[in-house]
Amino acid sequence: MAFVLVAALAPVAVSGVSGLTSAAQSVARVVPSTLAVAARPKYPVLVIGHRGAPLYRPEHTLAGYQLAIDQGADYIEPDLVSTRDGHLVARHEPDLTVTTDIKSRPEFGRRTSADQLTLAEIKTLRTGGEQIPTLEEIVALLHRQSRPVGLYLELKSAARYRQLGLPMEDRLAAALTAQGWTDREDPVFVSGFEADSLRILHNLLPGLRLARNLLPSDPVDGPAMDEIATYAKVLSVHRDLLGAPSGGLRGPALVDDARTRGMQVHLWTLGADCPYEDLPATLSHPDDPVGWARAARMYRGFYAMGIAAVFSDAPDIAVWAKG
Repeated sequence: MAFVLVAALAPVAVSGVSGLTSAAQSVARVVPSTLAVAARPKYPVLVIGHRGAPLYRPEHTLAGYQLAIDQGADYIEPDLVSTRDGHLVARHEPDLTVTTDIKSRPEFGRRTSADQLTLAEIKTLRTGGEQIPTLEEIVALLHRQSRPVGLYLELKSAARYRQLGLPMEDRLAAALTAQGWTDREDPVFVSGFEADSLRILHNLLPGLRLARNLLPSDPVDGPAMDEIATYAKVLSVHRDLLGAPSGGLRGPALVDDARTRGMQVHLWTLGADCPYEDLPATLSHPDDPVGWARAARMYRGFYAMGIAAVFSDAPDIAVWAKG
């Protein structure tokens, strides 16, 4: 019997990118030439590069965002905090001790929070050899792309910043207005865990698409969703709200309940691992790269529930799985 080599999709080649994990390497499979392989299913799901592409590059860096774009992400997700002088920069939390080299910089003393440093000072820090980008620099990166790519922003510690006299909602509304991004047709979502912060943004920019982040412990009953629908167009939910590792998928019902209230469901956060053993095996596909097979089945299991978007640490796998 004759055989042909069928190459599985490799991650997008990017100049200067090296050291990718084994899950992201090009693989190939030998199959009998007489066997026809059905086309992979296609799912209309937006792929969001969670903090960029942190499986491969340091999170919240321009290099990480660019890699996510090169791997096919539709949106990138910068988390935003504020500097002492009111600039919005990309960090997952105000504390800079975990993700920058500030502990090796004695000139800062005990000042280790973003709100204690000016932008000029923050620009001297490094994370994985990269600078901390500002919101303006991230927007400029998107404008340099050859295809449309959107922003999925999250305000971190918003209540704390308001108490410090650094209201991020006002700063963000001004920045988005300057770009002309104030309507639901514009390539922007803004998410948060704090309902008060999202309500402030809704009052400032009523047309902006807002997403309420939900943890597995948060209520998702009818009254809770009714309240969220007064200011948000998206339920952005932890993956365990749709399918718990212990079994018992709840996703389709939650997605349907959200839709009846005019909201989409977005899911966070998937990577290259697969902690869910109860997703349908039929969502596998023979063309899946060996290293991605279990993860791709997980992604498709969630896609099939009708979610509108997924946050991924590995945008290349998320894009592959959606077909």
